[in-house]
Amino acid sequence: MLYICLLFKPTKHLYEITTKTKSHEAKFLNSWTQKTDFPGGKRVDIDGAHFAIGNYGFVGTGSGSSLYNDFWKYNAATDTWTPIPNLPAIGRIGASNFSINNKGYICLGFWLAAVPNYLNDLWEYTDTTNVGVEENNFNTFFSLYPNPTNGKVQIQSTKYKVENIKVFNAVGEKVEAPTLKGANNSTIDLTTKTSGVYFIHIICKEGTAVKKITINK
Repeated sequence: MLYICLLFKPTKHLYEITTKTKSHEAKFLNSWTQKTDFPGGKRVDIDGAHFAIGNYGFVGTGSGSSLYNDFWKYNAATDTWTPIPNLPAIGRIGASNFSINNKGYICLGFWLAAVPNYLNDLWEYTDTTNVGVEENNFNTFFSLYPNPTNGKVQIQSTKYKVENIKVFNAVGEKVEAPTLKGANNSTIDLTTKTSGVYFIHIICKEGTAVKKITINK
């Protein structure tokens, strides 16, 4: 399958193209299928970065209503988008991107002020669902309860120390939530948040786990 999204005019649509190989020639079957819209807001494709790791696509950075440094993961099997940790650097346009051995890379680019500010940094992203067994099961070392919840959520780790916690809503917007971190247990206060699905990014020195929580009030 081929996928196309975020064209030159700022947009958020994603389409899937079905192809068929015959006599060593790829022929389009005129089969376009619109998929779930990119939830990160409309932006221009040529400004953003994108790469593939395993069976997942990754899209981020670029410009639209503002300059972005966020990143999103697309699962073709379930037609769903999930926010991943933001690029820990300034937002940019015109970045170069590639993937090697199940790792994604983004580098270069620039951002505009009175004059262009050109960048030469390089960043590597490891997707924990496409690496070794230890990292592949990283999420399993953390539990959230109660889930569903009507407010406070306990995060318990059986192995790793939590360094930071970030919370995103279903459309990828970061939400503020008071957090009390302990050695193996942390508490997030979501009592002021509306009902719905949220994604908890649990950040440790060894990696990042992403857990889904549902608030019911």
